[in-house]
Amino acid sequence: MRKLIRDMIEVRINRPIPLPIELKVKIKRKMEREEFIKVLGGKCTKCEFSDWRALQVDHINGNGPEDRKKYGCSSRKYYRTVLESFAKKENKYQLLCANCNWIKRYENKEVRTFEI
Repeated sequence: MRKLIRDMIEVRINRPIPLPIELKVKIKRKMEREEFIKVLGGKCTKCEFSDWRALQVDHINGNGPEDRKKYGCSSRKYYRTVLESFAKKENKYQLLCANCNWIKRYENKEVRTFEI
């Protein structure tokens, strides 16, 4: 009996521990984003900053709110649309670091400002 219990414990210990679904999804999305950024050139088109954590897709013509309404929260649909646009060379999107993106938005008056 003791040997049977010991064998059962060893089998359980040696089995890989399954990851929670939330963690699997998080890892998969991170990998998708890294691959997506790599396909788009992997660096800011203005300053060539290359840390994927701060890179953002920018709408060259400033029509981001329209796209957000169209695609909602689905990053997969959005990534697919951007990749298709890049493949067709439509020149609608560019990869910018967070600083360059906000500077562009401010200079082009794409940012809502509130008067006090």
